[in-house]
Amino acid sequence: MTATVVPVRHDDGQFYIPSDYCIPMSTVITWFRTVEGFVIGSDGRNSDAETHQVITDDAQKIFPVERPHVRLAYALAHTIRLGRAADQVMFDFPTEVPRAFEVLSARRRTDWQLYLRALAKTLSERLNASRNSSGLTLDKPTETYIFLGGYFEKRVKVGHIHFRHGAVSSEAEPYVHPPEFNAPPFGSEAVFDLISKGDSRFSQYSEPKRKNVFTLSEAISRAEKDIRAHCDLEALKLDPDRCRGIGGRVQIATVTFTHGFRWVRGFEPVSGG
Repeated sequence: MTATVVPVRHDDGQFYIPSDYCIPMSTVITWFRTVEGFVIGSDGRNSDAETHQVITDDAQKIFPVERPHVRLAYALAHTIRLGRAADQVMFDFPTEVPRAFEVLSARRRTDWQLYLRALAKTLSERLNASRNSSGLTLDKPTETYIFLGGYFEKRVKVGHIHFRHGAVSSEAEPYVHPPEFNAPPFGSEAVFDLISKGDSRFSQYSEPKRKNVFTLSEAISRAEKDIRAHCDLEALKLDPDRCRGIGGRVQIATVTFTHGFRWVRGFEPVSGG
């Protein structure tokens, strides 16, 4: 099994991560930057964290950003709403992330690292203000991830923001991904490891190899296979803790300089995006 690897942060805000880097999670978010544009895919399952009961297999986890000089896709993973119950939500990321992008659009930023930092700062300030005003606390710590990539100032950029939520406050850490990095970020380490090794249990999902993905069509194929491999019965036997929370509708989108964000036909969310 691939070991969990902690990224090493550089002074310039970028960080080193080896090719087998993976954030273990009960969802699949996979992405690729290519010479033609950017591709991102996800599964559609949403389960209760405590009971593991499936809430829906049609959850939308990928969303578009269309702003001047910014054409991105972003995905939300792990805890996307903070609160103890549906009627006690302290902070709703699906609602607040678009608002934060709108705030950032009021001022043009030409540096990707500074853009990510500004997004993290805007969200964390709103998040902690909401938490303070609600008076509610979390019973146990949790996390939220925002992964984003696409065209920023005519160049393909990729990064993610990691939120750590403590009992009474949250903190956010932005990461800029180096240009050569195309590793799988979210999912089962064990499944991704066997896919890359061409293990016989996952041979139908092994091509094209991640390192050989250069075009949109290759990236779309690779993204679909990454997700479907996690839904295979072999994956459930291999890593039940992760893979029982993965499944449902495969969703894949592209971001190109010419057309911006587009859902891949046949892989749209139920809502149609």
